[in-house]
Amino acid sequence: MYEFQRAAGRMSQRASPAEWAVLHFMFRILEAMRDLCLPLPPGYHTLLAVFAVRCLPHHTFLQYIDHGVLQLTETFVSRLMTDLDNSAVNERLKFSVLKRLPLGFALTGKDDSGRSEFLPLAYLAKLLSDIEQQALNPFEEHVDAEFVQETALKQTLVLLGLEEK
Repeated sequence: MYEFQRAAGRMSQRASPAEWAVLHFMFRILEAMRDLCLPLPPGYHTLLAVFAVRCLPHHTFLQYIDHGVLQLTETFVSRLMTDLDNSAVNERLKFSVLKRLPLGFALTGKDDSGRSEFLPLAYLAKLLSDIEQQALNPFEEHVDAEFVQETALKQTLVLLGLEEK
């Protein structure tokens, strides 16, 4: 059985072939869960980012962040800053990751961009909002045309003085 804790604890080391397989499998799970609008367990994005930074070339890792495939979490960013040494390559990676943080995240340590990380909940809220916008007025929905004609005729006759109220 694969040891996730052991692998996740060594962010500065290169990945083994087994970890490459785990990364690939985790990306497949992420894609399937997004397509089905299902939630991911807590810490999934952090663990995926740890495997990605170890397995992928740095430019590919940064492109995955830019395109929304990988999400930066507070836990991942803090571990990246502390676990990697201060070599020139690692300093460039750290700076590149910090540049990609939303402004609210960089100032407070939390993501204040208004973006919901819980994709199924955000999808459901948008879906319900769209349905609510399309909903008709309940009083206009079931209008009887014959009743409207009779009422209009009666009001016209009353206005002309041909019939009493």
